[in-house]
Amino acid sequence: MSVSKTNLFQGIALILKEMWKTCTSLSKKVVNLEETQVKHTERLLKIEQTNEIMVKQHLDIIDQVKQISMLQADIAKQIINQHEETDQLYKALGLKKDLSYYSFNLYNEEGH
Repeated sequence: MSVSKTNLFQGIALILKEMWKTCTSLSKKVVNLEETQVKHTERLLKIEQTNEIMVKQHLDIIDQVKQISMLQADIAKQIINQHEETDQLYKALGLKKDLSYYSFNLYNEEGH
């Protein structure tokens, strides 16, 4: 073989080696990117699951607050009813007078 052909083949061999290194490097980068993508996908799934749990808990809390509000309204109604019944009982027993008993008109008083 001539020197020029040998140099040509050596040049081609060097280029092929460099291309192989580049391809190997790119292949490693692709593998790393795929691993990172898998990790990110797993994280995203965990975040979505956590989000779903939080939404369910939030809806449960809203239902519980609504029930507490309804319970408070019922308790308030019971207190009002008990107060009215107690007031009527006191009046019936003569322990309490109607408010009109205590009111008076200044213009009906003497001297006006």
